[in-house]
Amino acid sequence: MPLIRNTLVFLDTRFFKNYKLSDSAYRKLLEFSRDDKIRLCTSYICIEEWRTQKVSHLSKALQDMRHRLDDLQRTNFIANNIINHHIDIKFPDDELIIKQSKEGIKQFVNENNVQVYKPKEKHICSTWDAYFKGQPPFKEVKNRKDIPDAWILESARDSLAEELHKNADNKFCIGEDNALSDALNQLNFETITVLELVERLEKEEAGVAPETEAVSTEILADTENKAIQTEEFSPLDALLSKAINTPSREIYLRLLGFVVPLDTPTHDTLIEAVASKGFDRKLIKACAVILSDESKPYIKDTGSHYIIGNKEICRAAADRLIQEIIDMLEQG
Repeated sequence: MPLIRNTLVFLDTRFFKNYKLSDSAYRKLLEFSRDDKIRLCTSYICIEEWRTQKVSHLSKALQDMRHRLDDLQRTNFIANNIINHHIDIKFPDDELIIKQSKEGIKQFVNENNVQVYKPKEKHICSTWDAYFKGQPPFKEVKNRKDIPDAWILESARDSLAEELHKNADNKFCIGEDNALSDALNQLNFETITVLELVERLEKEEAGVAPETEAVSTEILADTENKAIQTEEFSPLDALLSKAINTPSREIYLRLLGFVVPLDTPTHDTLIEAVASKGFDRKLIKACAVILSDESKPYIKDTGSHYIIGNKEICRAAADRLIQEIIDMLEQG
Protein backbone atom coordinates (compact mmCIF):
# COMPACT_ATOMS: atom_id res chain seq x y z
CA MET A 1 0.00 0.00 0.00
CA PRO A 2 1.33 3.47 -0.78
CA LEU A 3 2.16 5.58 2.25
CA ILE A 4 1.90 9.15 1.02
CA ARG A 5 -1.58 10.61 1.56
CA ASN A 6 -2.66 7.19 2.78
CA THR A 7 -1.21 7.07 6.31
CA LEU A 8 -2.44 7.89 9.82
CA VAL A 9 0.19 8.14 12.57
CA PHE A 10 -0.73 8.15 16.26
CA LEU A 11 1.93 9.80 18.45
CA ASP A 12 2.42 8.42 21.95
CA THR A 13 4.12 10.32 24.80
CA ARG A 14 7.56 8.91 23.95
CA PHE A 15 7.46 10.63 20.55
CA PHE A 16 7.29 14.03 22.21
CA LYS A 17 9.74 13.26 25.02
CA ASN A 18 12.38 12.24 22.46
CA TYR A 19 11.74 15.25 20.22
CA LYS A 20 14.71 17.55 19.66
CA LEU A 21 14.87 20.53 17.32
CA SER A 22 18.18 19.22 15.98
CA ASP A 23 16.82 15.76 15.07
CA SER A 24 16.65 15.57 11.27
CA ALA A 25 14.27 12.59 11.27
CA TYR A 26 11.74 14.45 13.42
CA ARG A 27 12.06 17.53 11.22
CA LYS A 28 11.42 15.47 8.09
CA LEU A 29 8.41 13.66 9.59
CA LEU A 30 6.82 16.95 10.62
CA GLU A 31 7.52 18.31 7.15
CA PHE A 32 5.59 15.40 5.63
CA SER A 33 2.69 16.31 7.92
CA ARG A 34 2.83 20.02 7.07
CA ASP A 35 2.70 19.07 3.38
CA ASP A 36 -0.41 16.91 4.04
CA LYS A 37 1.42 13.76 2.93
CA ILE A 38 0.63 11.99 6.22
CA ARG A 39 -1.79 12.68 9.06
CA LEU A 40 -0.49 12.99 12.61
CA CYS A 41 -2.69 12.73 15.68
CA THR A 42 -2.22 12.34 19.41
CA SER A 43 -3.92 12.56 22.78
CA TYR A 44 -4.22 15.69 24.88
CA ILE A 45 -2.73 13.56 27.69
CA CYS A 46 0.46 13.03 25.67
CA ILE A 47 0.74 16.72 24.90
CA GLU A 48 0.24 17.69 28.54
CA GLU A 49 2.77 15.12 29.80
CA TRP A 50 5.30 16.55 27.36
CA ARG A 51 4.54 20.18 28.22
CA THR A 52 4.64 19.71 31.98
CA GLN A 53 7.87 17.72 31.78
CA LYS A 54 9.58 20.46 29.77
CA VAL A 55 8.21 23.16 32.06
CA SER A 56 9.61 21.28 35.05
CA HIS A 57 13.03 20.96 33.41
CA LEU A 58 13.08 24.66 32.50
CA SER A 59 11.98 25.79 35.97
CA LYS A 60 14.69 23.69 37.59
CA ALA A 61 17.35 24.99 35.18
CA LEU A 62 16.35 28.61 35.87
CA GLN A 63 16.36 27.97 39.60
CA ASP A 64 19.87 26.51 39.33
CA MET A 65 21.00 29.56 37.35
CA ARG A 66 19.62 31.90 40.01
CA HIS A 67 21.43 30.02 42.75
CA ARG A 68 24.71 30.03 40.84
CA LEU A 69 24.51 33.76 40.21
CA ASP A 70 23.66 34.39 43.86
CA ASP A 71 26.62 32.27 44.94
CA LEU A 72 28.92 34.18 42.59
CA GLN A 73 27.75 37.52 43.93
CA ARG A 74 28.27 36.40 47.52
CA THR A 75 31.69 34.85 47.03
CA ASN A 76 33.29 36.57 44.04
CA PHE A 77 33.97 40.30 44.24
CA ILE A 78 34.66 40.67 40.50
CA ALA A 79 31.56 38.72 39.54
CA ASN A 80 29.42 40.78 41.93
CA ASN A 81 30.70 44.01 40.43
CA ILE A 82 30.15 42.92 36.82
CA ILE A 83 26.70 41.41 37.45
CA ASN A 84 25.49 44.52 39.32
CA HIS A 85 26.72 47.00 36.71
CA HIS A 86 26.62 45.18 33.37
CA ILE A 87 24.26 42.20 33.49
CA ASP A 88 20.50 42.71 33.68
CA ILE A 89 18.94 39.26 33.92
CA LYS A 90 15.20 38.94 34.33
CA PHE A 91 14.03 35.41 35.03
CA PRO A 92 10.42 34.57 34.08
CA ASP A 93 8.17 33.49 36.92
CA ASP A 94 6.29 30.18 36.91
CA GLU A 95 3.05 31.80 35.76
CA LEU A 96 4.72 33.25 32.66
CA ILE A 97 6.50 29.97 31.89
CA ILE A 98 3.23 28.03 32.04
CA LYS A 99 1.45 30.58 29.87
CA GLN A 100 4.21 30.63 27.25
CA SER A 101 4.46 26.83 27.27
CA LYS A 102 0.76 26.48 26.44
CA GLU A 103 1.08 29.01 23.63
CA GLY A 104 4.16 27.23 22.32
CA ILE A 105 2.43 23.84 22.29
CA LYS A 106 -0.58 25.33 20.51
CA GLN A 107 1.72 26.81 17.86
CA PHE A 108 3.56 23.48 17.47
CA VAL A 109 0.44 21.38 16.86
CA ASN A 110 -1.08 23.97 14.53
CA GLU A 111 2.04 24.47 12.42
CA ASN A 112 2.67 20.74 12.09
CA ASN A 113 -0.95 19.68 11.49
CA VAL A 114 -1.12 17.48 14.59
CA GLN A 115 -4.71 16.67 15.50
CA VAL A 116 -5.13 16.51 19.29
CA TYR A 117 -7.93 14.43 20.83
CA LYS A 118 -9.14 15.53 24.26
CA PRO A 119 -10.60 13.21 26.92
CA LYS A 120 -14.38 12.88 26.71
CA GLU A 121 -17.02 11.98 29.22
CA LYS A 122 -17.85 8.82 27.26
CA HIS A 123 -14.30 7.55 27.94
CA ILE A 124 -14.86 7.34 31.69
CA CYS A 125 -16.80 4.07 31.69
CA SER A 126 -14.46 2.20 29.33
CA THR A 127 -11.36 3.48 31.14
CA TRP A 128 -12.52 2.45 34.60
CA ASP A 129 -13.91 -0.82 33.33
CA ALA A 130 -10.45 -1.71 31.96
CA TYR A 131 -8.89 -0.50 35.24
CA PHE A 132 -10.93 -2.87 37.40
CA LYS A 133 -10.61 -5.81 34.98
CA GLY A 134 -6.91 -5.35 34.19
CA GLN A 135 -7.64 -5.10 30.47
CA PRO A 136 -5.25 -3.39 27.98
CA PRO A 137 -3.47 -1.09 28.40
CA PHE A 138 -3.49 -1.98 32.12
CA LYS A 139 -0.76 -4.49 32.94
CA GLU A 140 -2.76 -5.76 35.91
CA VAL A 141 -5.95 -5.07 37.83
CA LYS A 142 -6.11 -1.59 39.44
CA ASN A 143 -2.67 -0.55 38.21
CA ARG A 144 -2.87 3.22 38.73
CA LYS A 145 0.29 3.95 36.74
CA ASP A 146 -1.50 2.88 33.55
CA ILE A 147 -4.48 5.24 33.95
CA PRO A 148 -2.99 7.93 31.64
CA ASP A 149 -2.34 5.26 29.00
CA ALA A 150 -5.99 4.21 29.17
CA TRP A 151 -7.11 7.73 28.32
CA ILE A 152 -4.52 7.85 25.51
CA LEU A 153 -5.93 4.59 24.10
CA GLU A 154 -9.41 6.12 23.99
CA SER A 155 -8.01 9.02 21.96
CA ALA A 156 -6.53 6.53 19.50
CA ARG A 157 -9.98 4.93 19.14
CA ASP A 158 -11.48 8.38 18.49
CA SER A 159 -8.91 9.02 15.76
CA LEU A 160 -9.99 5.85 13.95
CA ALA A 161 -13.63 6.94 14.09
CA GLU A 162 -12.85 10.15 12.17
CA GLU A 163 -14.36 10.02 8.68
CA LEU A 164 -11.18 11.60 7.33
CA HIS A 165 -9.07 8.73 8.70
CA LYS A 166 -11.24 5.73 7.84
CA ASN A 167 -9.82 5.44 4.34
CA ALA A 168 -6.17 5.42 5.44
CA ASP A 169 -4.74 2.00 4.56
CA ASN A 170 -1.65 2.49 6.75
CA LYS A 171 -1.93 3.11 10.47
CA PHE A 172 1.20 3.52 12.60
CA CYS A 173 1.93 4.39 16.20
CA ILE A 174 5.18 5.93 17.40
CA GLY A 175 5.88 5.39 21.07
CA GLU A 176 7.22 2.93 23.62
CA ASP A 177 7.28 -0.84 23.37
CA ASN A 178 4.87 -1.42 26.29
CA ALA A 179 1.31 -2.43 27.18
CA LEU A 180 -0.10 0.67 25.48
CA SER A 181 1.80 -0.18 22.33
CA ASP A 182 0.34 -3.69 22.43
CA ALA A 183 -3.15 -2.25 22.87
CA LEU A 184 -2.61 0.10 19.92
CA ASN A 185 -1.46 -2.87 17.86
CA GLN A 186 -4.80 -4.51 18.62
CA LEU A 187 -6.44 -1.45 17.05
CA ASN A 188 -4.35 -2.19 13.92
CA PHE A 189 -1.78 0.52 14.59
CA GLU A 190 1.63 -0.84 13.58
CA THR A 191 4.44 0.18 15.93
CA ILE A 192 7.22 2.00 14.10
CA THR A 193 10.05 4.42 14.89
CA VAL A 194 10.42 7.92 13.50
CA LEU A 195 13.52 6.89 11.57
CA GLU A 196 11.88 3.84 10.01
CA LEU A 197 8.79 5.74 8.90
CA VAL A 198 10.76 8.64 7.45
CA GLU A 199 13.01 6.25 5.56
CA ARG A 200 10.02 4.47 4.02
CA LEU A 201 8.35 7.75 3.08
CA GLU A 202 11.52 9.08 1.50
CA LYS A 203 11.99 5.88 -0.52
CA GLU A 204 8.43 6.11 -1.80
CA GLU A 205 8.93 9.74 -2.80
CA ALA A 206 12.12 8.83 -4.62
CA GLY A 207 10.40 5.92 -6.37
CA VAL A 208 12.64 3.32 -4.70
CA ALA A 209 11.07 -0.10 -4.18
CA PRO A 210 11.00 -1.33 -0.55
CA GLU A 211 14.06 -3.37 0.30
CA THR A 212 14.07 -6.63 2.18
CA GLU A 213 15.91 -5.86 5.39
CA ALA A 214 17.72 -8.57 7.35
CA VAL A 215 20.40 -8.29 9.99
CA SER A 216 23.52 -10.28 9.15
CA THR A 217 26.83 -10.53 10.93
CA GLU A 218 28.58 -10.57 7.57
CA ILE A 219 28.00 -6.86 7.03
CA LEU A 220 30.56 -6.00 9.68
CA ALA A 221 33.23 -8.57 8.79
CA ASP A 222 36.64 -6.98 8.36
CA THR A 223 35.14 -3.48 8.59
CA GLU A 224 38.36 -1.71 9.45
CA ASN A 225 40.34 -3.49 6.72
CA LYS A 226 37.82 -2.65 4.00
CA ALA A 227 36.95 0.92 5.04
CA ILE A 228 38.57 3.76 3.17
CA GLN A 229 40.15 5.94 5.81
CA THR A 230 40.15 9.69 5.17
CA GLU A 231 40.19 12.72 7.45
CA GLU A 232 36.38 12.85 7.26
CA PHE A 233 35.91 9.06 7.49
CA SER A 234 36.81 8.00 11.03
CA PRO A 235 36.86 4.40 12.35
CA LEU A 236 33.46 5.07 13.88
CA ASP A 237 32.08 6.33 10.56
CA ALA A 238 33.57 3.31 8.80
CA LEU A 239 31.70 1.02 11.19
CA LEU A 240 28.42 2.94 10.96
CA SER A 241 28.57 2.96 7.17
CA LYS A 242 28.23 -0.82 7.18
CA ALA A 243 24.81 -0.75 8.88
CA ILE A 244 22.05 -2.03 6.63
CA ASN A 245 19.79 0.99 7.11
CA THR A 246 19.36 4.24 9.03
CA PRO A 247 17.67 2.70 12.12
CA SER A 248 20.47 0.13 12.45
CA ARG A 249 23.09 2.85 12.09
CA GLU A 250 21.49 4.92 14.84
CA ILE A 251 21.22 1.86 17.08
CA TYR A 252 24.92 1.02 16.54
CA LEU A 253 25.84 4.55 17.57
CA ARG A 254 23.89 4.34 20.83
CA LEU A 255 25.00 0.84 21.75
CA LEU A 256 28.60 1.95 21.32
CA GLY A 257 28.14 5.31 23.02
CA PHE A 258 25.90 4.35 25.94
CA VAL A 259 28.16 1.51 27.09
CA VAL A 260 30.75 4.13 28.15
CA PRO A 261 28.77 6.13 30.78
CA LEU A 262 26.67 3.15 31.89
CA ASP A 263 29.92 1.38 32.89
CA THR A 264 29.48 -2.37 32.44
CA PRO A 265 25.68 -2.36 32.01
CA THR A 266 23.65 -5.56 32.10
CA HIS A 267 22.16 -6.71 28.81
CA ASP A 268 18.73 -5.39 29.79
CA THR A 269 20.09 -2.03 30.98
CA LEU A 270 21.84 -1.27 27.69
CA ILE A 271 18.96 -2.56 25.56
CA GLU A 272 16.44 -0.48 27.54
CA ALA A 273 18.62 2.65 27.31
CA VAL A 274 18.62 2.39 23.50
CA ALA A 275 14.95 1.35 23.33
CA SER A 276 14.01 4.49 25.29
CA LYS A 277 15.00 6.44 22.18
CA GLY A 278 12.21 4.80 20.23
CA PHE A 279 14.01 1.88 18.56
CA ASP A 280 12.67 -1.65 18.14
CA ARG A 281 13.99 -4.04 20.82
CA LYS A 282 14.41 -6.99 18.46
CA LEU A 283 16.53 -4.90 16.11
CA ILE A 284 18.55 -3.55 19.06
CA LYS A 285 19.31 -7.07 20.27
CA ALA A 286 20.33 -8.14 16.77
CA CYS A 287 22.64 -5.14 16.44
CA ALA A 288 24.16 -5.90 19.86
CA VAL A 289 24.95 -9.44 18.70
CA ILE A 290 26.72 -8.06 15.63
CA LEU A 291 28.76 -5.48 17.56
CA SER A 292 29.79 -8.06 20.17
CA ASP A 293 30.86 -10.73 17.68
CA GLU A 294 33.86 -12.54 19.18
CA SER A 295 35.95 -12.18 16.01
CA LYS A 296 35.88 -8.38 16.29
CA PRO A 297 34.04 -7.17 19.41
CA TYR A 298 33.31 -3.45 19.40
CA ILE A 299 31.44 -4.08 22.65
CA LYS A 300 32.22 -7.24 24.62
CA ASP A 301 29.51 -9.59 25.90
CA THR A 302 30.49 -11.17 29.24
CA GLY A 303 27.38 -13.32 29.26
CA SER A 304 25.28 -11.02 31.43
CA HIS A 305 26.89 -7.59 30.87
CA TYR A 306 28.38 -5.49 28.10
CA ILE A 307 31.76 -3.77 28.40
CA ILE A 308 33.79 -1.57 26.09
CA GLY A 309 35.51 -3.52 23.33
CA ASN A 310 37.05 -0.92 21.05
CA LYS A 311 37.86 2.08 23.26
CA GLU A 312 38.47 4.51 20.40
CA ILE A 313 35.18 3.79 18.65
CA CYS A 314 33.06 3.61 21.82
CA ARG A 315 34.43 6.91 23.13
CA ALA A 316 33.96 8.58 19.74
CA ALA A 317 30.33 7.42 19.76
CA ALA A 318 29.85 8.75 23.30
CA ASP A 319 31.25 12.13 22.21
CA ARG A 320 28.55 12.39 19.54
CA LEU A 321 25.81 11.61 22.06
CA ILE A 322 26.82 13.98 24.83
CA GLN A 323 23.40 15.63 25.23
CA GLU A 324 21.53 12.31 25.12
CA ILE A 325 23.92 10.87 27.70
CA ILE A 326 23.46 13.89 29.98
CA ASP A 327 19.67 13.56 29.69
CA MET A 328 19.85 9.83 30.37
CA LEU A 329 22.03 10.24 33.48
CA GLU A 330 19.85 13.08 34.83
CA GLN A 331 16.75 10.89 34.50
CA GLY A 332 18.50 8.25 36.57
